[in-house]
Amino acid sequence: MDAGDSIQGGLIGSMSHGSYIIDIMNEVGYDVAAIGNHEFDYTIPMLMKRAEELDCGYISCNFKNLETNELVFDPYRIVDMDGTKVAFVGVSTPETIRYSTPVYFQNDKGEYIYTFCEYGNDLYDTVQEKVDKVKAEGADYVILLSHLGESNVEESWSSVKVAANTTDVDAILDGHSHEVTDQLTVKNKNGEDVLISQTGTKLKNIGKLTITKDGKIKTELVDKVPEPDSSMEFPDDSWKEAENRTAVKRLFKAGRMALTFIRLSKVDFDTRRKCFSLSISSSS
Repeated sequence: MDAGDSIQGGLIGSMSHGSYIIDIMNEVGYDVAAIGNHEFDYTIPMLMKRAEELDCGYISCNFKNLETNELVFDPYRIVDMDGTKVAFVGVSTPETIRYSTPVYFQNDKGEYIYTFCEYGNDLYDTVQEKVDKVKAEGADYVILLSHLGESNVEESWSSVKVAANTTDVDAILDGHSHEVTDQLTVKNKNGEDVLISQTGTKLKNIGKLTITKDGKIKTELVDKVPEPDSSMEFPDDSWKEAENRTAVKRLFKAGRMALTFIRLSKVDFDTRRKCFSLSISSSS
């Protein structure tokens, strides 16, 4: 899972308008990805092209085209994990228009034709609507895969505030504010616990959410890379050193870029920003 801002921020993304990053994400085999504000840096038409190339596609329940009154992306995805239905609802920060290029979200008359449900309680109501929908479709657990941030963001749009103003959300796997949060417990609208986790930035950590057999949920951060097998062909013990654990080696040869994909065990990872993996435990 990816919590947004995956296709921009590094040379390999900038020089390909995110295309090389999409290639890597497809090679890794992501199940679901959220939209961050930096996904819009190459214009909306370019983002739509990247979205078509991404095998798992993007989800966002609050990015809407005002001219058609329809969501631009699917709002959620329900994944069946060994008989347990886990719903992932995508949420994108309404700060996107402010931190991206405003004209990208306007028509030729300078009128805004896109919204992130930024007015009043629209964001909370929109998220709740989709949460209710996935519960009605049989989801056992509901996870917000969000790009909202915990602090140093517009408070009313933070993951903490979204949790506090909604119900039936079990956990929020968050991004945007680059905070390192292994597990933060907050209360929802009914006073029930909601877990929030965020992995920082640039693959500093890998996030892991575990649902145990007895239904308990925990989140944690993984900062140690599992020992690779011989097929990965790491020289000596170089994989133990942080500077040698980059997900992609940039090789320039005859004026062309060659990409070497490195799979880190069976844990899904994102080459630049946030990433999370989820497991269903066979024991408590």
